[in-house]
Amino acid sequence: MGVSAPYIDTYELTRLGQRLEGHTPLRQFARLVEGLPDQGDAQADWSLRGEQDALGRRFLHLQVAAGLVLECQRCLAPFVLRLDASSRLEVVSKAADLDDESGDEGEEPVERILASRRLDVLALVEDELILGVPYVPKHDVCPDAPRPPDDVAGGAEAESGPGKPSPFAVLGGLKKN
Repeated sequence: MGVSAPYIDTYELTRLGQRLEGHTPLRQFARLVEGLPDQGDAQADWSLRGEQDALGRRFLHLQVAAGLVLECQRCLAPFVLRLDASSRLEVVSKAADLDDESGDEGEEPVERILASRRLDVLALVEDELILGVPYVPKHDVCPDAPRPPDDVAGGAEAESGPGKPSPFAVLGGLKKN
């Protein structure tokens, strides 16, 4: 089902078990892209599904996927971070229930939101994306990072003697794991 308006009635969506899907350009999420490099034509793909369980509890299942352009804080080069997020939100009718931590023992804790006849779906999607952005974005390995010269490892092996592993090789092996 496509979204004609960015607002939904959480009661109806959960009662009927409806599903909404959309593709939204990242530039439409002003809070998300503020201070970030240009996102070009990148978009967020999202789906929202309502559910009501046998106990009458209502849930929203949100899934969001996007390739977000960020700036590496080590080398300052732009890179694309793939965000794939999903969350399960319990829809509650009273503000007092938002902080209620009672639940079935062994059940995973769930975030709660207040039920609404007019919930902004795109704001919910944007919130999920914002939560997925790392506080300090960086490459796993920067593309222009200097590599140690080959003779550094060789020199360490010569000092440790024949047949003994280099202490630096051992540390390098730990770092890779």
